[in-house]
Amino acid sequence: MNQQPKKSDAVNRATNLSGAPAGWLMTWLSSMARLIPLFVIACGMTNALADASVNAGATDHNPTSVPSPTLSADRGPGSNITLKKCGSARLKVLLWEVYESSLYTPDGTWHEDTRPFRLDIRYLRKISAEDLVKQTGKEWGEQGKVSPQHVAWQEDLRLMWPNVTDGDVISLAVDTAGISTFLFNGAVIGSLADPQFGKDFSGIWLAADTTRPKLRRQLLGAQK
Repeated sequence: MNQQPKKSDAVNRATNLSGAPAGWLMTWLSSMARLIPLFVIACGMTNALADASVNAGATDHNPTSVPSPTLSADRGPGSNITLKKCGSARLKVLLWEVYESSLYTPDGTWHEDTRPFRLDIRYLRKISAEDLVKQTGKEWGEQGKVSPQHVAWQEDLRLMWPNVTDGDVISLAVDTAGISTFLFNGAVIGSLADPQFGKDFSGIWLAADTTRPKLRRQLLGAQK
């Protein structure tokens, strides 16, 4: 006569089987959480898996951002002007929200030659400064901007940018002279005088050949 399996053995096997899918899911989610910084662009923004994030697009959410009521139009005294929001967009990759961005200009509209303007990037997760810089270079590469000058600018950004975490804001403020000033949570952290830098850096989000056209449309105030 065949011996019947002990009840405790059957229970253990059933428990192990029922727990397997949940364990696999938790392992997968944990692995993806470790990989997500590779999807980001800062200025949204990191490296190895950024190709996948190109297709992620912006959500339809229209978040608030750090207020930008004034911006120095140039280096002279009494040159502060009020800025109006053009639009906002949030970048989400798979299950993770990466950052929300907002664009401000003098009249609330955007043209390629609009000056001054300000672009706020509020991060929604931890990202290292090195990953932000690397993704900046990758985005430029996707747009055909691969000159020695762009490489030099990346080195400038390495010295300037901090690591970010949830709630931190890096802002790009470009004045009427084309001088680009970066702020971290409202405090100035550095500037670059070449007007081409401001055009090329903001072009990651605002140029017609951006890798995220839906996000661009939302920043410009168009929701579709």
